[in-house]
Parts: sequence; structure tokens; C-alpha cells
Amino acid sequence: MKKTEIHIQKQAQPEQNIQLQTLASITTMMRMQRMMRML
Repeated sequence: MKKTEIHIQKQAQPEQNIQLQTLASITTMMRMQRMMRML
């Protein structure tokens, strides 16, 4: 990530932070599912 992106995230509202966390958790879940399928 770029420094500017990190700075923007720090300024973001808590609601946006929660949305980012949920998006990150969804992406990690998708990756885990793909890994399981590969195995």
C-alpha cells in the first residue's frame, strides 16, 4: 500500500473502517476456499 492510502484510511470514519475490515475478511475467506479447492 502507498503512504497516501494509509493516511486516507486513518482519516476515514469508523463506519468506513468496518466496511474495509469486512471486505478484507471476505477476500481472505475467498482465498482460503480457493486454497482448499486446490488441495
